Amino acid sequence: MPPPCAGGGMTPQVSYPRTSRGVEMARMDFAGVKERFSRLKDRVSRISTARLVVLALVVSVVLTAAVELAAAQKYYATVKVIDGVVLGINPLDDALDFGDIPKGAGQTRFVTIDNDSNRPAYIVVWTVGGISQLIDVDKTRFVLDGRESAQVSFKLKVPPSSPTKSYTGAVLIFRLPYISM
Repeated sequence: MPPPCAGGGMTPQVSYPRTSRGVEMARMDFAGVKERFSRLKDRVSRISTARLVVLALVVSVVLTAAVELAAAQKYYATVKVIDGVVLGINPLDDALDFGDIPKGAGQTRFVTIDNDSNRPAYIVVWTVGGISQLIDVDKTRFVLDGRESAQVSFKLKVPPSSPTKSYTGAVLIFRLPYISM
């Protein structure tokens, strides 16, 4: 009886008798694999050069986007909307924590972006998550010259009709190479 596999089923086993007939059957299986590989090779060779170029460009764009996303500055953003007039502030510098804010109130936090390169960078600021509907960013897309800094303000305004709850999200700051045209 064959040993059980990880999924609990039985491991399929292909065994050919050790006779000249078994060797012939194994050769037929290898010939089938060879034929399938040959058909795949023919299909790939029929792909036009233009399609290969487009495919290469798409793969390049996807990989570049993944690298940029991994390299982006990320700030966790949170606010707790409360009833009343008490204002709680949390002065973290690795997050945009607006603390506890009553309905109808607001608060501004700042992030300084440095360009340590000698070349200009194109800066893109995105807010994501539930908190993004409450935050107004003063600069979302701008060019930052080499060896310069810029301060971006994040103004949070809680509408009086907001439910009492916590809003969370993130701020992503991308530094892209600036190409002047």
